[in-house]
Amino acid sequence: MGSRHALQLVLFDLPIAPLYGGTAEVDYKIRALLDLGLELHIHAWVSSTLDRQLRSGAKALPDWHQRVATLRWYPRPMALRTWLSAQPHAVASRSGSALNKALAQGPPDILLEGWQVCACMAAPALGHHRFWVRSHNRESQYYRMQALSATGVFKKIYYNIESFRWRRLERWVSNAGSHQPLAGVLSLCPLETRLYQNEGLNAFYVPAFVRLAPSKVGPAIERQQVAAPFLLYHGRLDIPDNQQAVQNVLRLASQCPEFSWVVAGSKASSTLIRQMQAMPALQWVDTPDDTALDALVQNAAVHVIPSKGRAGLRLKMIHALMGTGHVLVHRDAVEGLPWAGWVTTVDHDRDWAQGLRLAMAKPIEGLQLEQRHREIRAHFDPNQNAGLLCELIFGSRVPT
Repeated sequence: MGSRHALQLVLFDLPIAPLYGGTAEVDYKIRALLDLGLELHIHAWVSSTLDRQLRSGAKALPDWHQRVATLRWYPRPMALRTWLSAQPHAVASRSGSALNKALAQGPPDILLEGWQVCACMAAPALGHHRFWVRSHNRESQYYRMQALSATGVFKKIYYNIESFRWRRLERWVSNAGSHQPLAGVLSLCPLETRLYQNEGLNAFYVPAFVRLAPSKVGPAIERQQVAAPFLLYHGRLDIPDNQQAVQNVLRLASQCPEFSWVVAGSKASSTLIRQMQAMPALQWVDTPDDTALDALVQNAAVHVIPSKGRAGLRLKMIHALMGTGHVLVHRDAVEGLPWAGWVTTVDHDRDWAQGLRLAMAKPIEGLQLEQRHREIRAHFDPNQNAGLLCELIFGSRVPT
């Protein structure tokens, strides 16, 4: 513990490529904090499968593992009790004495990456530590949104039960007498930050850590021309909300057969893959690596994000805004966010086909695109945001 700015991070999962959503945000944050000079002690919950792969060498550790002070991972218990617990399953299966013991021996400041890993706040051995929570979602809302999107009866029941459990846990978090004091909530959504503040929590908005891929718009400020303009949706497809979004994409592809469509992502079911492959104008790209996904994002003429609900922040939207195409979203999914002015909003389902055709007919002008990239880069600058996180936790932006 040579640095006064020593921080323990508890991760809900170990970021292993290819990265999507929250794990990607964690990975980029770790890199930014290391670049700033923090001493990091990483604790990560992993599946039993990943645990075996890491121990056997079948999976490689993230390339930053040699830069951190310590890295420990813990296999998630999958016993029946984690499903029958009063806690959300995501929390009950990320709780254990081995983690609490390791945390007790580390630096006093602990950053919990997601509410999923907050069970350790109740550990008596950690009474002299300070807890900070990086809030990725208002989890009760997130699970409620998944329940509304799920198609199977049992999945709907599961997500509704989990949403109820999360609401109880959120009340527990607000009751400081039932756990170690919560030093602060670092939310990646400005709207949810205000919600936490209204509930009496010490909440701050810290923008998401995202990979800001170099723009392919050069000095001539001309939009990159691609041989076959296409529309793109990408995401993890074992999540009901994303599955529903792909069903919306398939509906739009049938309404607009004159366009080429690409859906890229991971963990799609065999049924969903067959549905996509049955669409003659649609190409399915299974589990692209970072380079391939970046190329798709950069070259898409229009990004289609037809999800209605809002919980936390859709990181795919920020990734898309660093591309060269239009970004079409439902109005209620972006209203009130700082970058709402850079997306094209659609009010009603019936308006999507018209919105797509208008966007495909008029590419974004170079100057407008440069300004969009400049503002997005400034808002999500990893060095600036790592400094902000450091200042909130330690009182200064630069490690001493």
